[in-house]
Amino acid sequence: MRSSLSLVSLSMALGATAEPWSDGRKYGSSFYSGPTSNAYITKATYSVVPPDTPCNYHTELPQGELSLWVGVQDDPTYKDLVDMNLVQPLAIPTGSQLDFEISVNPETTKIDQKVWISGTLVSSKSDSAGMEPAVFYGFNECVDHSCGTLKAYSWSNITVHLSDADENYGNTFSLFNAASDGPTTSDGGKTWHIDSIEFAKDYLYEDDSVQECY
Repeated sequence: MRSSLSLVSLSMALGATAEPWSDGRKYGSSFYSGPTSNAYITKATYSVVPPDTPCNYHTELPQGELSLWVGVQDDPTYKDLVDMNLVQPLAIPTGSQLDFEISVNPETTKIDQKVWISGTLVSSKSDSAGMEPAVFYGFNECVDHSCGTLKAYSWSNITVHLSDADENYGNTFSLFNAASDGPTTSDGGKTWHIDSIEFAKDYLYEDDSVQECY
């Protein structure tokens, strides 16, 4: 089975600023969970109201690319990041809530991805047959040129379903430049829920500067 990554990307957070600019990109606020133990992720659901467009971003062509993404992955070493499977781009009305679902289809074994805007299904995709996700994570990521100062925002109503109970899964969650009350389970570790993960403000500049919006 070929390793792969399935994620939903939005192309357009307490403490540390973003990671230093390196290899043409910069990572900002993030969360990471996994790998699972003797189980795999069967479904992950979550929501977000995208933040405002960043200020002070690079305006000359070519422009930088800012992605606010969450994904699942079967290889926790990041080796399969080049094999991404994205849902199709779409316009997002200002202030709208987006609801996401990534799930393993039990009939096809493919990864099904769905996106709703204000309750209406607007995007879907199925791929990566046979994949058994072990990692669930998300990042702010800036590529090629400065993406500016990104306001704080939150991923909310996060629920991760596992194929079997994994009582340690909640201990695998880690945060960078983010805050959360953490995951809880009410069924012995098969289903995990997080009310919200708050991504702090990010400064996504090629020169690693800190610039505020006025």
